[in-house]
Amino acid sequence: MLISDKVTAQPQESPQLQDSLGTMVCGDLNSFLQERQMAYKSYKNGVSGELLNQENWNPAAVFQCGSFTIHYQDIEDNSDGGFAHPTIGEARRSTLCAVLKYIESIFDVHPNANPTIHVLTSFDDTNPVTLPTTYLGLGGSFYSVENGSEFGNDPGVYQGFFSSFIQTGIDQDADFDYDASLLVNFDKTITTVTSSNIEYFNLNDPLENVNKYDLFTLLLHEVGHMMGISSAIQEHPLNHEAVCGNFANSFTTFDWIFGYLDSMEILPPSRFREPNW
Repeated sequence: MLISDKVTAQPQESPQLQDSLGTMVCGDLNSFLQERQMAYKSYKNGVSGELLNQENWNPAAVFQCGSFTIHYQDIEDNSDGGFAHPTIGEARRSTLCAVLKYIESIFDVHPNANPTIHVLTSFDDTNPVTLPTTYLGLGGSFYSVENGSEFGNDPGVYQGFFSSFIQTGIDQDADFDYDASLLVNFDKTITTVTSSNIEYFNLNDPLENVNKYDLFTLLLHEVGHMMGISSAIQEHPLNHEAVCGNFANSFTTFDWIFGYLDSMEILPPSRFREPNW
């Protein structure tokens, strides 16, 4: 990825797959975006699943943080884990709110913008990780499925609901109440040979806890993915050139910026085309 994993001190990501051209394919994040898009399409087809209409949300699970609305599935599910933990859940929620307020301090958020983040059911001891999992968190935007082409399926450059709402103040799908998704692993990382418990340093925790992962930095990293830095351009492991990170040649707005360096195109036209907005 072009945004260093050192920012969040994340464990090594799961092994990357390659397509027939030897191009790197996004791993955990790509799978997460595809899964969320499938949930969105199901919602549009009348199958809500965990994507509830706003009128069905538990008011206790909804928090306003500046221009942003946060819907916590942990609280919606009456869980005692994750962001609903009885002793540290509030600190975790405060940390996410601090990240979003920081975003507001450095971006010109449109006065009519009110993007909504769906914080999915967290992994922790009440909902443990059961499969090999090497990430601390996953975040991403929803993308339109109504313009004749779709992020992840068709070539092009796409702007997600989250960043579009922030910039224009216009909700890209007024009949859908979410703009982005977030998943945090408070449980453990698991590989085929090791398992390691995860502990976080929350906002305003005593400094003696510095040997833990910094939750603020992790969440800031994931909000970056929501903004459109979806790591769709990656470094080729052999020739170190920038290559497309998914089968469909789908890119996000920030990927488009990274596709050029000092006015020099670093992706051939066959792998990268003009934006479709």
